[in-house]
Amino acid sequence: TYDGSAPGQYEIEATWQSGESTTFVDSIEVPAGACHPGRICRVRVRMKDNSGRWGHWSAPLQFTAGAPLEPRADGLKISEIMYNPLNMEAVSGNHLEFIELSNVGSRPIDLTHMRLTGGISYQFPAGARLNADDALVLTSDAARFAQRYEFTPFDQYQGQLKNSGERVVLLDAFDEEIFSVTYDDSEPWPEIADGQGYSLVLRDPALTPAVADDPSLWRRSTTVQGSPGGVDPFPVVINEVLTAASAPLINAIEIWNPTSESVDISSWFLSDDPAKPYKYQIPAGAILPPGGYRIFTQDVFSVAAGAHSGFRLNSLSGEIHLYSGSRRGYRTGYHHGFRYGAAEADVSFGRYVNSEGIEYFPPQNSVTLGGPNAGPRVGPVVISKIMYHPATGDEYIELTNITGYEIPLYDVNRVTHTWRIQELAYQFPTGLTLGPGERLVLTAGNPSAACLTEQFAGAEKQAGGNAADLQVIGPYTRALPDEGGALRLEKPAPTAADAATLDAQTGYILIDEVHYDNEAPWPTAAAGNGSALERQALNQYGNELTNWAASGTLVQAASAEMAVTLCTFEAVPHVDTNEVTVRWVTQSVVGATGFNLWRSTDGQRETAELLTKELLPVAAGGQQVQTDASNQPAAYKFAYTDSTLPKSDTPSGTYIYWLQAVDADGNTLDVAFTALQPIMHQQFLPFMAK
Repeated sequence: TYDGSAPGQYEIEATWQSGESTTFVDSIEVPAGACHPGRICRVRVRMKDNSGRWGHWSAPLQFTAGAPLEPRADGLKISEIMYNPLNMEAVSGNHLEFIELSNVGSRPIDLTHMRLTGGISYQFPAGARLNADDALVLTSDAARFAQRYEFTPFDQYQGQLKNSGERVVLLDAFDEEIFSVTYDDSEPWPEIADGQGYSLVLRDPALTPAVADDPSLWRRSTTVQGSPGGVDPFPVVINEVLTAASAPLINAIEIWNPTSESVDISSWFLSDDPAKPYKYQIPAGAILPPGGYRIFTQDVFSVAAGAHSGFRLNSLSGEIHLYSGSRRGYRTGYHHGFRYGAAEADVSFGRYVNSEGIEYFPPQNSVTLGGPNAGPRVGPVVISKIMYHPATGDEYIELTNITGYEIPLYDVNRVTHTWRIQELAYQFPTGLTLGPGERLVLTAGNPSAACLTEQFAGAEKQAGGNAADLQVIGPYTRALPDEGGALRLEKPAPTAADAATLDAQTGYILIDEVHYDNEAPWPTAAAGNGSALERQALNQYGNELTNWAASGTLVQAASAEMAVTLCTFEAVPHVDTNEVTVRWVTQSVVGATGFNLWRSTDGQRETAELLTKELLPVAAGGQQVQTDASNQPAAYKFAYTDSTLPKSDTPSGTYIYWLQAVDADGNTLDVAFTALQPIMHQQFLPFMAK
């Protein structure tokens, strides 16, 4: 029906006009969008004579447009959205937004006259194309973007992406919707993408529908600032590394995919030097299935290929780094790596994440390349106690030999190469050994004046047993940090078999490691409040918060009649005999003539029953281990075996033992209480050497 009031469409308002052609052509391809399929269009031409004058337009050629020559661009996806980026110094994050488009199809896509709409507006110019398996980036400010990401984006759009979320639509040249997404800044969308530096990344562009409003299709970027123009990698990790293999084993690097989706690590890089990240490039076809492993052996990654030099693992110390990469040979932003020290022969390093979410790479119990890690190797000597911030007195750390055999704290083939704690700048003296179960205290003060602590094993109380299971050495001069820090117990490595090709050096093998802190959830009683950090299970990993508690070191109790200072007070259960050994060491006793020992089953002092039917005398009940300058008793050690537990009752943490001092007039003073130590079942096998 004719409508005279409707605006007319004049031919002068051309939807497309070609450029000048200097040679005759008998056909011309009209670009996408110039005439929509099914619509009636007219085409006119005009000529320019040899004097440069243009003639009149020709008569029109009228036609109905058919289907586009190019197939629908279903492989074109919005693959990454940075809608609320971090500021860059004085540059507002609004200037650093970007949208990434990816062609996940198998052929190039003509982008001519395609448009992005929503809070932003952009139309691609004629002739713009995107190759298969490639990506381009549009940004809110091309110059500022290039300053941050060090490459030039495809172009700059108008407007801003809304920080609260909005709908973004990609239209083809005929205004048909190719792809759209309505994102949000709150759950179930990744909230960390809202102003915290991360972008939204499409999980699997090839399998994503044209309408991608489902939050489960998206995740936050692996790295801060996203990965514009490159593949945003899943967080695959270096999981295990064997650096000191002996035949038939070979040095190797294991990569693990901890995610629930397959990850393509083709074209990624491995290196032992962060300054030279391109030493080995992973070949095509390296697909890690969910939870899968990939092993790269040294005979592969040591081979030079083109621009990639290859590398070999140093058995004395080194670094391992994994970088995401593109087929074009560039890094794309993701990195995972670690440093390692010397290793025992055929002992690997493995990734371990503790209860605080902190990642470590300790030596492993066994080599498990291609499978889950065996777990951290513990012992033969461990850091068992740390007094890093004493209220009074000197700092110290305690070491314990948790094996059933003697451990020399030096290289038996090079006796001057002794163990060390590098953080204390302390090298152990030559010839020092630790017997089975023996402890050693390393003090910052004078060893002869240290408050002696003593552990009594049941066998050591027997006639002829060796009760001296504690040594005190020192002093060390570099203070333990009161705010928290690291302690690494290391031993010298044997001379490297490949010393001819490596620097001749003495590497150090990590024996035990503890990173402690003075703030909760670490025990704050050890932060200048009189307690030390005490390891709860000696055969469990030391870099684990849950394995440490505050100990009651140097407990002091006093009344008008008596004063008692304890070095230690502990109760050790024995499952096999259904007994508990209670032992304590006094630093000083004033006014008391003996001790009583009480036990409660509910933790209450009022319900405790008396175990010692006769008073344990101060003078004769314990073995004197130190005297002061006036020849008065300054340190005694005591032990009492509780054999009164019901036979059906296994010693457990419900038992509390109370120590009470008594003077000649019968006055009493409660000195301290202690719970049972954790029950441990251990078996240690010595290393065998030919």
